[in-house]
Amino acid sequence: MPSSNRCRRSLRPTFAVALVLVAGSLVFATAATAQNYSQLKFDKAAKSANRTTTNRVLGGTPLQLNITAFRKYFQNVFAEMTRVDSIGNVGDLRWTLLLQIRKAKNPEALAEFNRIALIGAKKLCKGNFHPAARYNIALIVGDLDQELSSGFGSAAKPPVPLPEAVPVLLDFLSDEQVIDAVKVAALVGLQRHARYGLAPQARASVSQAMLTLLAEKKA
Repeated sequence: MPSSNRCRRSLRPTFAVALVLVAGSLVFATAATAQNYSQLKFDKAAKSANRTTTNRVLGGTPLQLNITAFRKYFQNVFAEMTRVDSIGNVGDLRWTLLLQIRKAKNPEALAEFNRIALIGAKKLCKGNFHPAARYNIALIVGDLDQELSSGFGSAAKPPVPLPEAVPVLLDFLSDEQVIDAVKVAALVGLQRHARYGLAPQARASVSQAMLTLLAEKKA
């Protein structure tokens, strides 16, 4: 693990500077709710109706027997985040979702949620949705785990961040059409991956992305 530790140490100052520079250019429109942002159709009743089944699946009930309810539930979770009337508590919606997922005991269900989240985030973070919605959904990408943390004290096992999230976060950084709010969230996510250990094949890509971003912001 020495090489992994050196990687984390070498990336740490780069992440810090990049975050400051990008966050400095981040401004949410004060009259954002008055703008014509896109919103996904949200079915509150369907979300409520499928919550119990989804929690059972996360707890260990076979996914394939409940796949429709599982997918509908999370589709509505993300749809609610895009609603302009939910923007005031979109951060709470994100935390509620993450707390729900971090209780998962079903690896198959966790993998399916990760798949749903990545597919949705790729579209939502680049769509004409409220900046706060896009920011929070991009943060979710950085918090996706392939393996959840477990245990306590000396027996504690750290999470294993989802490797497939890294290319998505890097794409957010490199896409000139992506708003700064999403880029900040992508940096936060990449910093988390670096903290827990980037896969060797991802280290060079992340380092280059940081250097490119720094050069652009200093220009």
